[in-house]
Amino acid sequence: MAKPSDTASAPNKAAQDAAAQRAAAAPSGDPVQPTNTTVPDPKDYGFGKPAATAAHGEVVAYTPRLMSGRVVVPLTFHNSSDERVAYTVTVTVGGGKQKSPFSVVEKADNVWPGTTWPTQADITASGATVGTNDTKISLKVVQYDPFADTH
Repeated sequence: MAKPSDTASAPNKAAQDAAAQRAAAAPSGDPVQPTNTTVPDPKDYGFGKPAATAAHGEVVAYTPRLMSGRVVVPLTFHNSSDERVAYTVTVTVGGGKQKSPFSVVEKADNVWPGTTWPTQADITASGATVGTNDTKISLKVVQYDPFADTH
């Protein structure tokens, strides 16, 4: 009959043996490291030509495009500060075949310093079109501390 002290060390011994076997079977050489550890810049997302910028270049709207029957405006939020920032942007699109401008609101919460948050504003307004040279985009941006006390 096994003593309690013998059974308590058995799992530990098995774990040690398994770790030793894994170490012995591991290939020699340098550990595997990622080859690209850079944070993408706004231009790295392939959204094309910027159509409007705001907040000292931190928020960029790109040329509208048609996706799945909807007009979308690609956006990037690039936090160039040393603290996390939340953004709320009102994207207003006018011109083209629309009789009046329309607006949508997009948010990027808790964007880390030095990183870019890609997203898109989905325009589902009647008569929204893309491809006209007279389409104008304007941005109104509010930046705030996502951890500030709002009371």
